[in-house]
Amino acid sequence: MQESTAIQHAADVLRFVRGSVAPSSMLSTAIGNSWRRCVEDYALDPARRQPAPVLDSAALRELHDRHAELVQIASAEIDWLYEHIAGSGYALLLTDASGIILYEKSEPTLTKTFHSAGLLTGADWSEPSQGTNGMGTCIVEQRAVTVHLAEHFHGCHIGLSCSAAPICDPSGALLAVLDASTMDARDSRVSQAHTMALVNLSARLIEKCVFLRHFRESIMLRFHARPELVNLQHDGALALAADATIISADETAIRLLGARHRNDLIGRRIDEVFDVRSEDILGAPLGSRSGLLTLRDAYLGRRFFASVAQEKAVTAMPARAARPTASQTVVQVSPPLVRKDTLKLEELAGSDPQMLRNVRSARRVASSRVPVMIQGPTGAGKEAFARALHAASGRADKPFVALNCAAIPESLIESELFGYRPGAFTGARKEGMKGKILQSSGGTLFLDEIGDMPLLLQTRLL
Repeated sequence: MQESTAIQHAADVLRFVRGSVAPSSMLSTAIGNSWRRCVEDYALDPARRQPAPVLDSAALRELHDRHAELVQIASAEIDWLYEHIAGSGYALLLTDASGIILYEKSEPTLTKTFHSAGLLTGADWSEPSQGTNGMGTCIVEQRAVTVHLAEHFHGCHIGLSCSAAPICDPSGALLAVLDASTMDARDSRVSQAHTMALVNLSARLIEKCVFLRHFRESIMLRFHARPELVNLQHDGALALAADATIISADETAIRLLGARHRNDLIGRRIDEVFDVRSEDILGAPLGSRSGLLTLRDAYLGRRFFASVAQEKAVTAMPARAARPTASQTVVQVSPPLVRKDTLKLEELAGSDPQMLRNVRSARRVASSRVPVMIQGPTGAGKEAFARALHAASGRADKPFVALNCAAIPESLIESELFGYRPGAFTGARKEGMKGKILQSSGGTLFLDEIGDMPLLLQTRLL
């Protein structure tokens, strides 16, 4: 039965490539183009079972030595990601830019199954070797792709579903691909969006760590329009020479500054990009800072907050240990109780008359079930106030759960808030996951930056 399905699939692929059937509305342009490349450029036969070639031990050792730093950074993030999809039947794979698998992580009970399908360290999953597949097609397309079941070129691969995202080096060239593959995808292609979002998020973090590690000897200026995102995954990073000339910029910095390409920034002095003297940047104390610099875009006058640091001490640590705290909070399953360093409401007020009025108002509603909106400029301490309010309430011994709505991809917000049942979608944890609303039951749920949550989800909350 399975063999006849594969033969029928191969016939469908060839009819499509030869133009004897109209393209299906469900078939994306990327998949259609890949099928054509497989037949016209690589002369592949979709009906032929073509095992993935595997490097011998000597060649694999040499490849690992060449990519040792990448594997060290990526493996820590992959191990973290694995903990959050364990039980969902996925293998996590890292390839180099040519499609050779450098690192793999899967459930021990499924390892043999994945290896029998060719998903093992040293295997070549480039498009010319294995036809349309997540890793190989991502390399050619240079963008995140999902290849679901019958979208694969070879009939022998139509049981696979793969979501892959590119990882670029500091120059913007493709360095690697991060992929999540399953052999047990029972749902639709659209349902792969959650897995794709997780893979893309981890790929961007690996990319950020690679950038920081590469320029660890340089002065690093990290900036964002929102101060709470500085020194996290979402900020922009500029590597500077000793004279404040820009050596390189990561993708976020390019986007935040509205540049077309990193070459528009490289070679320019920092005072040409921001309305700030180079001496102020170079004179800023390196390392950890309690405060941030305030900068303005030299062209449009947009305000940014920035830190200046010598990144060597930070990036020498394993990538997982250096992962932004906000991202840890996003995926945390067990809700934290009130921190021991939570200030009392009176301590927050000090002698400021307005704050004293705020504290008095807060005390009146602390133990009620009335929702409280806390407003104030970024950095004013809204979460600190919320924690103090929680500590002053009758719920002080119950969970305080904080969620930064602006730091989560839109496709993940709903599952973070509401959770999901076991096996609700591909990539779901085997035991399911409690959403933040349920985690905070009986305690306090603090939704930070809720104004940045998509309006559709705001109505779901109501």
